[in-house]
Amino acid sequence: MADWQAIKTEYITTDTSYRKLAQKYGISHVQIGNVGKEEKWVELRRQHLDSTFAKTVEKISQQEANRAARIHRVADKLLNKIESMVDADEPLDTKGLRALTAAVKDLKEIQSIKSALDEQEQRARIANLQKMADKESDNKEPIQVIIGGDLMEYSK
Repeated sequence: MADWQAIKTEYITTDTSYRKLAQKYGISHVQIGNVGKEEKWVELRRQHLDSTFAKTVEKISQQEANRAARIHRVADKLLNKIESMVDADEPLDTKGLRALTAAVKDLKEIQSIKSALDEQEQRARIANLQKMADKESDNKEPIQVIIGGDLMEYSK
């Protein structure tokens, strides 16, 4: 007797095919296909992938937010040091001041750089939106444009 729950879980959570599952579990791929169709495994797999993607994006977003907050804290500390150097009654240490302002400039540049994960996330979002748009366009009837009246009038 086949362990249908294990087969279903493996199909939904991996990128394996019905044929590979059939070989692994020693049953017909047609039988797996019939059960999968009846229980809508393809839709469940898509939902699982969407959920996993959303969790990944959320985790990456949180890491990026934490990183940005740390950069802001460091930038604030550097600005405080610069202010204290400028406000001090002592002569300015121009070399130290230049080093601190260069560090602030570097932090600003770091903040503006997109990470590879951000770019990958954006490409994945675009691909997902394209899939959704393609799926919607497949389900719609073709649009027909009918122009009434004298066709010669439109050809001028």
